[in-house]
Amino acid sequence: MYTAHEAFVGAMQEAGVTGVASAQLGNSSAGAIVRGQGADALVTDGPFAEAREQLAGLYVLDCADLDEALALATLVPGSPGLAVEIRPAMS
Repeated sequence: MYTAHEAFVGAMQEAGVTGVASAQLGNSSAGAIVRGQGADALVTDGPFAEAREQLAGLYVLDCADLDEALALATLVPGSPGLAVEIRPAMS
């Protein structure tokens, strides 16, 4: 699986897609969540995901439009139950 994702990143770079970045995320049990700010902040140890799906990693690609992002998303290597969510980055 790792090899397939490395090949995907290489293919995106070779195709001239800019802003290519990726990261695998660690286990949710090693994480924490912070709600609020300052002295009122509440820190909760993981795991804290309650959804059926969890974010396992991410790609950041600088795409011309949604159509290009959708086309590239179809090339992300699959895994059992994989869903690829596409979101614009806020700038």
